[in-house]
Amino acid sequence: MKNYKKNIFSIKDTGQKKKNTILKLEDSSLQYLKITKDFLFSKIKIEKDYNHSIDSIVKPVSEECHNKGFPSNIYTALYECILNAYQHGNNSDYNKKILFGKKLREQKIEFLVIDEGKELSKMFLEFISFKKNKNLKNLEFSNWYKFSGEKKPESNCGTGVFFMREYMDEVRYFRTKESKGLAVYLRKEKIEKF
Repeated sequence: MKNYKKNIFSIKDTGQKKKNTILKLEDSSLQYLKITKDFLFSKIKIEKDYNHSIDSIVKPVSEECHNKGFPSNIYTALYECILNAYQHGNNSDYNKKILFGKKLREQKIEFLVIDEGKELSKMFLEFISFKKNKNLKNLEFSNWYKFSGEKKPESNCGTGVFFMREYMDEVRYFRTKESKGLAVYLRKEKIEKF
């Protein structure tokens, strides 16, 4: 995997007035990510029964994290992140792959989830910026579908970003040069009990 330029997350005002414009990722203000060599990567192929596919990937990783002393809610954050990559990034196309990276240490765990998507809703950029800068307890805006006004599919609650931010210490969004997709970085540090 190539090294990518690393910068902080920022939102660029495109000057467009349309409520939910679709942006090509290369036109977004999401910055490139530098991926270090110590991440272990695997390509994930999601099957039509995506719940089972995602569970079979996330469960062993979350159990390994739990055995290292991290909370069990890592499962929910990872599950939601991969589900979002599949449903939103890859547009529920089970022919597209997701790249999953992990770096598990005793005091800190880090994950990367990278989809193949090439387009992104401008409202999504606003939503993740809102989630980053506002009070997460505001449940009215914790739901993507309430925030965006988009029609909610029956199988989706729209709260994946909320759970990722609630259960992880850091959630950041980047783009990548190789896949032209969205990369989500998750980090959790262990809290020592005295």
